[in-house]
Amino acid sequence: MTDLIADLAADLLAFETSRPRAMQVETGASQVGGCRAETVFRLRGTPQSDPRISWQAWVGNAIHERLALVRGSNPRYLCEQRFTYEGVPATVDLVDMEAKTVVDYKSKDSADDFPAEPKPEWLTQVNLGAAGANAAGVEVTHVAVIVLPRAGEHEPQMFGPYPVDIALAYAAVEWVDETNRLATLPDHELDLTVLRDEPPMFCARYCPYVTTCRGGPDPTQPLDAAVAAVAAEYDAARTERDRAEARMKQLRGSLVGLKGQAGEWRINTAGGREKTEQVEDTDQIRDWWKFVNGDLPTIERTTRTNVSLTVKRVP
Repeated sequence: MTDLIADLAADLLAFETSRPRAMQVETGASQVGGCRAETVFRLRGTPQSDPRISWQAWVGNAIHERLALVRGSNPRYLCEQRFTYEGVPATVDLVDMEAKTVVDYKSKDSADDFPAEPKPEWLTQVNLGAAGANAAGVEVTHVAVIVLPRAGEHEPQMFGPYPVDIALAYAAVEWVDETNRLATLPDHELDLTVLRDEPPMFCARYCPYVTTCRGGPDPTQPLDAAVAAVAAEYDAARTERDRAEARMKQLRGSLVGLKGQAGEWRINTAGGREKTEQVEDTDQIRDWWKFVNGDLPTIERTTRTNVSLTVKRVP
């Protein structure tokens, strides 16, 4: 019988990899500030060792296309326009001709993932697009980034408008020029450990070159120096957590069994229940576990909570 899921995945992958943007070799605004190693592999024409579809990117692209459809008929806006600045291409999501503002759309899974401030690479990319628009004779004085949730009913988040910063556009050009230079180096002069700009879990989940770049799991190889810093921070966080949990256990005895309000705090004690949960139950951790450990199942454990104590501040 036909495997409908496998057929769907194959069709999606074939469509995604044949899109003009996916087949683009030159480095553009969307790659600026990303992983240099991935960009170098693409520039050198390295075959993808791990072709994949990012569902987040798929939904994000659909959002962009829908927004262009909605706003593209209004002469006030230019949608999905391709500009070039100092030889570096940039496809601009929206130019508001009336506000003289370039707008870049970003999407996140939900409003819970919205950042407190715009990522530096976002501002670099949108300023590169603004510089390209000005070079093409489309007057732009400001830039803005609008973050949209892929799910939920939350309001979009906007950063800006900010005045155009030509220094960031220059920085983007320099990043592209340097990356293009690195792509021409012979293999023995290319140090991938320096070029990797993303953590292993991110690579295993998203990068189409992860096996080529990291060589697959090999516990005998020394890890990147950057891992030591992450390990140190993890250890410090674990120590802080252990101290906090120890203090909570000391205080628990004075509160467990109580129900009611004390000052601005609402206290509730409830009976426990048995539950099975996965260790490190996050998608990124799980994907990296599977990449490193092959077909081993995700570890599970069963815990029993005899008494549940809740302490919350009254709104």
